[in-house]
Amino acid sequence: MTDEVQRAPEITLLKSEIEAAAARVAERAGNLTVDGVADLTREVFGGLVGDSLTQWRNRNLVTKLAKSKEHFDRLGIPIENAKALPKGELYAIFDGMSKQDDPQLSDMWSALMTNAMRPDVRFVLDPALPKVLEQLSGVDAVILKFYHDAVAIKEKSLEGNSAPDNRIRKEDLDAHRRFVKGEGEKVISLFGEDIVSSSIGNLLRLGLFYVEGDFDGSTDLVKIEHGRYSEIIVNAAELKDELANIYYRLNLTYDNVDNHKLTHFYTHGTDPYHFLPYDMTRLAIRLLQACTVK
Repeated sequence: MTDEVQRAPEITLLKSEIEAAAARVAERAGNLTVDGVADLTREVFGGLVGDSLTQWRNRNLVTKLAKSKEHFDRLGIPIENAKALPKGELYAIFDGMSKQDDPQLSDMWSALMTNAMRPDVRFVLDPALPKVLEQLSGVDAVILKFYHDAVAIKEKSLEGNSAPDNRIRKEDLDAHRRFVKGEGEKVISLFGEDIVSSSIGNLLRLGLFYVEGDFDGSTDLVKIEHGRYSEIIVNAAELKDELANIYYRLNLTYDNVDNHKLTHFYTHGTDPYHFLPYDMTRLAIRLLQACTVK
């Protein structure tokens, strides 16, 4: 045994590799120099929420920043080459990240952070996206992904595998319908119809879903006919039907219905054909693109 006094190990505020990775992303994003979680929260949130920042928010922030570091590692981008963010974007993203612990939304926040800092792509952060993302629930995120994937299956069938006149082949359309039915049932089974209905209402209010009309402009909604005794009869039956459809779509769009359905179906012969009753807006598409690392 030696009498040599051993040097005490250096004490740092970093308790794990996760926190170390989070600190590296944070210091690069904000052009900061941070030694650990304590410095990270003080530098980033000191002027925003002060000493009232809870450990819960701190852990949420660290977890998502570490996930962003994983994205950069997978992309082969050294964190030193990542872009620093303007203070407004930095605080908006960090604030939103720290207040969310849902796994689905955590992944979206981490991806948004990564894309905003990537030097290899042209990405301009829409200020609306963090605000919209803050208002989503985990169920909202699941439904958005379900709709996105269902639409992607249909669109992929138009990339060379369809009929020559650009129509979707029956087998491709059947694959889309099977996905809508099967995955839609899984979502309902997981969350229940009431929660899914409330979630769709939220997506409509946030401007991420809308109800697309299918009016055929070539159809005469009012027809002038001659009766049995040559009298003139105004037939407005199709106009009434179309007005009823418009009224129904408006009620759906403005969340003025008792229950929103995730999927609908119609019957042709004895076979049910499932379809999506809503469409994603351009804002929803931009949000999903910004919150996905490719």
